Amino acid sequence: MGAIPNKLTGFQDIETDLAARARFEAVYGAPLPPRKGWHLSQMFEAMEDGQAHHTACYVIGENPLRSEADTGRARKLLSGR
Repeated sequence: MGAIPNKLTGFQDIETDLAARARFEAVYGAPLPPRKGWHLSQMFEAMEDGQAHHTACYVIGENPLRSEADTGRARKLLSGR
């Protein structure tokens, strides 16, 4: 997930701007996922309903315990309970 999970650098759309995707793939030397990523609230929903099976969450640039509306739920999900 990036800061904006549906955009590449320069606000180029990851799903619809095929030329931008091709440029990034050429530079990275690897294909990009064809669909946008999850924003923070969607990641918590995925943790809760079992879609996200990760054992770690690496967060840069914000504190999800302050940005999520339900901080108790966020704390529970981040603690792995």
